[in-house]
Amino acid sequence: MKPFRLLAALVLAHVLLAWGQDALATSYVRWQSDMSRADDSLPPSRPSLKLVAIHRAPGTRLFYSKVPQGGGRDSLMLAESRSSSAASGYVELRVRTHDDRSSSDRLGWRSRLVAGGPAGDFGGGPVPVAEYFSQAAVPDTGWCTLHVRWQDWRSEMGGYREALHAGIVLTCLDRARNESEPSDTVWLDAPACIAVGAVPGTNGYNAFAARRPMLAWKPDMTRRSLDRTPPDRPLARVMAIERGVNFEGVSPDSMAARRVGTIKLALASHDDQTAEPELGYRLHLAAGELPEWRLLREEPVMTWEDGSSPFKTGRRLDLVWADWIEGQPRPCCAIHFGLLITSIDRAGNESAPSDTVWVEAPPK
Repeated sequence: MKPFRLLAALVLAHVLLAWGQDALATSYVRWQSDMSRADDSLPPSRPSLKLVAIHRAPGTRLFYSKVPQGGGRDSLMLAESRSSSAASGYVELRVRTHDDRSSSDRLGWRSRLVAGGPAGDFGGGPVPVAEYFSQAAVPDTGWCTLHVRWQDWRSEMGGYREALHAGIVLTCLDRARNESEPSDTVWLDAPACIAVGAVPGTNGYNAFAARRPMLAWKPDMTRRSLDRTPPDRPLARVMAIERGVNFEGVSPDSMAARRVGTIKLALASHDDQTAEPELGYRLHLAAGELPEWRLLREEPVMTWEDGSSPFKTGRRLDLVWADWIEGQPRPCCAIHFGLLITSIDRAGNESAPSDTVWVEAPPK
């Protein structure tokens, strides 16, 4: 029976379950100053910081659920849950400073992006530390826990998360709103990854497996008037298809990595003025259905060198997706679709499409 897709009625339960995470992510709550302290003009000391962890946005979690049907067999439906914090990743920091009149748990913290991206994030109003909510006693020179969030997910991204490379600085404000000097830059680095469902230790939230990012390629339009000849039709071949599986009894990280499906493509083309490593490639769905509708990007993408390519000067491109969903039936998820691939030179000239590249795998 082909499963139906619906928005699960249990979303509310998942939202309530996620409240614990939201309550810890202190950047969801505004910090309030006390303007009655106008006689305080001395700012806090320059803060010290320790990076503890980077938590990716949970996004939506997919799972199969059996729904009773009146007088008949249960229907297997593909459902999704989404918490109120679905779009937000957060950085967990340990912070320390000193103020002459405000205790450490009453200070507000402001973050600012100084390098990298995503642009426009890591800003906003001051937020309190976690100890403010737990009412834990903090010595004047003690360390506090701070969560700084950023928008790490949008619904069109599905299970994919982009690589993060950003530098942020923090300042702290006392109750009179005197602001400290900025901290040293904290560098945040996290690889591109893909959500693969819950594993032990994630409290029902998505786990993530690192993936090689599919990077967008752009032409150099200043060369447009100098080159009007498109590249040759590309050669393309499926080198391997690796299916995702769910192994019990292994480490959570290993379990997450094994749930990823990968289609390895070998590509080759030739242009009269653009070296092959500098060519971009565009993939079009010619027939069939993708295992994940976000598998292909609309814009051209970069490839990388691969010594195992069957082509003399071959390049490689991997298509990855979450190939396991909680509760999925067996057998499940045969793969059958065709791709047309074009190559693009630095001047933006696009080749004729390749022969149809068929990607096929039996149900697992």
